[in-house]
Parts: sequence; structure tokens; C-alpha cells
Amino acid sequence: MLGHYKYQEFFAEVSITAKSFFEKKGVQVVKKQILLCHEVELINFVMERFLIR
Repeated sequence: MLGHYKYQEFFAEVSITAKSFFEKKGVQVVKKQILLCHEVELINFVMERFLIR
């Protein structure tokens, strides 16, 4: 019965600290972002995972 699956995408912007937690859950890095806030560089990651039902 191909074609009866539903796909969903899960997106999250996560901190460098939370990155390993999400990777253990099967979420993959899409891109690394470097943000500048009050002259301080902050690193976070856009991550995604495809869910099949």
C-alpha cells in the first residue's frame, strides 16, 4: 500500500548546547547560524527531521 504514508517535517532552531540532544533523537543539522547580539557572536543550528506516519 504505497502512497498511504503521511510525511511531516519537524524544524527547530537550537543552541549549540542542545544540538547533541537533538542529534541523539535523529534530528539533522540543516545549517549553522552565527548571530550577532550586542557585539557577541551566538551560534545556533537549524535542524530538521522528517516524520513518517
